[in-house]
Amino acid sequence: MKIFVLHLLRRFGFFALFRRLYRHKTLILAYHAVEIHDETEFRRQLFISQQTLAKRLDYLAKYCQVVSLERINNSSGRNRVVITLDDGWYSNLTLAAPLLAQYQFPYTVYLTDEDTPEGLPMFHVGLSYILTKNVGQRFVYNHPSGLSIDEVISREGVDPLIERIEPLKSGPDDMALLHQVAATLNFDFQPSIDNKAFTLISQEQAKQLHQQGANLQLHTHSHDTPLQNYSDFAARIEQNRQYINQITQPQDLQKPKQQNQPSPQHYCYPAGTFEAKTMEYLKQMGIASARTALPGFCDENTDPLALPSFLDSENIPQIVFEAEVCGLMSFLRSLVAKIKP
Repeated sequence: MKIFVLHLLRRFGFFALFRRLYRHKTLILAYHAVEIHDETEFRRQLFISQQTLAKRLDYLAKYCQVVSLERINNSSGRNRVVITLDDGWYSNLTLAAPLLAQYQFPYTVYLTDEDTPEGLPMFHVGLSYILTKNVGQRFVYNHPSGLSIDEVISREGVDPLIERIEPLKSGPDDMALLHQVAATLNFDFQPSIDNKAFTLISQEQAKQLHQQGANLQLHTHSHDTPLQNYSDFAARIEQNRQYINQITQPQDLQKPKQQNQPSPQHYCYPAGTFEAKTMEYLKQMGIASARTALPGFCDENTDPLALPSFLDSENIPQIVFEAEVCGLMSFLRSLVAKIKP
């Protein structure tokens, strides 16, 4: 019903109307990884196919002005959009960057330097993939620690299984444990290791991404932010900043100046979570902006340390994407919030 109504509203000119109404605001689009093999079947809210991403960029080229994060409120004309990618997935380099280059769109990558050995998948994502691909299969697994599992895997049972298995890993990567789980299910996980579908880019690959035009910004050292005290919080971000500086500010004086990027001052809250204490810490660090997962548009009145965004992925139909970009969905959400008792 929702999709049908949106098609009707677009047909009768409401999308064009809201593009005019929202032309002085900015929408931050957030993406994660582009599908390499079949990842959208596994987690549609995290991955987007190349075909869907191309449709999104076609729409933006036709109706919007894509601007850099630094120019979020300093442009005029058509509806402003900022494109961001979270974490620094391998597919950002191999699939997203070439596609964005075709449109000459500026974009920001919020880069984490999480402690995962180069070329290996993130453990929790890989484990989730293995279990999800085997929904309906009986999983009989016995670990020397004493953990014993004997159950049929269901979609709702995947996360509880991860919570039971993940504490068994001997390190952040522990590919042996992933292979044990996969072998128990007679599932070949090696192709997903080889194609790097669940892998973050290395520092050298991040340099390549930067050279292709990516604006690399802060996403913490380990994709989390301890809030016990300011020093611990700041240390995670400062380590991340130094990692990015090594990429974007080469010491080789023979390097062309245009390849250099100022020390990163923009931040993305891991998992979009934040609180008043977090914002106060960021102010102390002199962070210029911080992106949240809250929905909405930005304008000159938006708190720069609480920038809203729209998380786009394969699970968003094209008509819903267009309704978000033009501002209609934001208007409807605010309307519903006002009339709720």
